[in-house]
Amino acid sequence: EGWLGYLEGERYVHRTYYPFRDAGGAVVGVVGYSRDMTELKAGEAQYAAITAAALDCIIVFDESGRVVEFNPSAERTLGLGRDAAIGRPVGSLIALAALQADGEQADGEQGWAAPTGTPAWVGSRIETAVMRADGTRFPAELAVGEVRLPSRRLFTAYLRDLSAVRVAEAEILRQREVLHENEKMAAFGSLLAGVAHELNNPLSIVIGNAMMLGEEARDVAPALIGRTDRIQAAAERCGRIVRSFLALARQNRSQVKPMSVAMAVQTALELLAYGLRGSGVAV
Repeated sequence: EGWLGYLEGERYVHRTYYPFRDAGGAVVGVVGYSRDMTELKAGEAQYAAITAAALDCIIVFDESGRVVEFNPSAERTLGLGRDAAIGRPVGSLIALAALQADGEQADGEQGWAAPTGTPAWVGSRIETAVMRADGTRFPAELAVGEVRLPSRRLFTAYLRDLSAVRVAEAEILRQREVLHENEKMAAFGSLLAGVAHELNNPLSIVIGNAMMLGEEARDVAPALIGRTDRIQAAAERCGRIVRSFLALARQNRSQVKPMSVAMAVQTALELLAYGLRGSGVAV
């Protein structure tokens, strides 16, 4: 068979020749049969172009489970060349990582053979883990279709690598969680600012009255001066904590400037004082 030139152009022709014998068995001529296969060849070329350009893995296998076609995407994804894949059991190429407890492969090579009937995996779409030739695994979507020809049946497995999809889904989930946390912090900041403003006014009254009581106690009851000083100190401590809350709620941009390390440590200890006392921690 091959391409031959005709008046209307080139045609792909399949020719078969038989010897023509006489009654005594001697060859007296040749009988030739010609079949025009141009359309069939064009269809094969079109199919080959489509499968070669497909982004998904396309693996065609017969009723015995042997590979008859292996497109370039399958070569890249599974890490195996077409020449090495043709004729091999498809179960040794599409190694589904549905492993049993003992570590053996759950779907053997025989699981892909379909000498009779229509297997359950035809027409279904599943998501599973697939093993490459080097043993690494990746998430994949697998669909298998059946093609009935006059002389035999073929099965086409479409395999799509979902690695990029899973990475994108994980990134979307991470960003959603970050957004949720930011919304929570914004709501917390608004609540904190409101509480701090509400506490500022009574604290100012407490501090002012403690100072006035301390001044009056100097002449009337000196023994109360210590108490008024403790009230004032406690109120001022509460005021510093409230100011820290306000600074957190405002979420101002960080500024680089000289500061007292001792003051920073003291402020942190004041915020943690209740928890430290409750846990019996002394600093």
